[in-house]
This record gives sequence, C-alpha cells and structure tokens, in this order.
Amino acid sequence: MVLRLLKIPKSTYFDWVHYTESQRQREDTILKALLREIWQNNYKAYGAPRLRLALADLNLHHGTNRVRRLM
Repeated sequence: MVLRLLKIPKSTYFDWVHYTESQRQREDTILKALLREIWQNNYKAYGAPRLRLALADLNLHHGTNRVRRLM
C-alpha cells in the first residue's frame, strides 16, 4: 500500500532491500580514504600522478585514471 501511494515499483523496493555493495565499490571506499590522507599529508598539492606513485610506494598499484576518478 505504501509503495502504491509513493508510486514506487515493487522491484525497486526489493532491489533496495537486497542491495549488496560490490567488491570494487568496497575497494574504492578504502582507496578514497587513503588517497585523502596522502593528499592532506602532502600540503594538498598532489595530483593524480603523484598520488599514484605514493600508492605504489605502499605496494598498491592502481592506474592514474582510477586515482583521478576517485579524487
């Protein structure tokens, strides 16, 4: 009844109820926090190429485009 009043399809509701975050999304969340910490510790002056190199120093190898997207 509530779904009908809100004009929300049942499939949308059940997709929301059974939603699970993908492995890639979990990795991105962790990586975002790490990138932010590295960026703040380096006078907020690092761009994507330098952040990628800083991650490589931590033995985390990701492409520049992924780092840029997460920034």
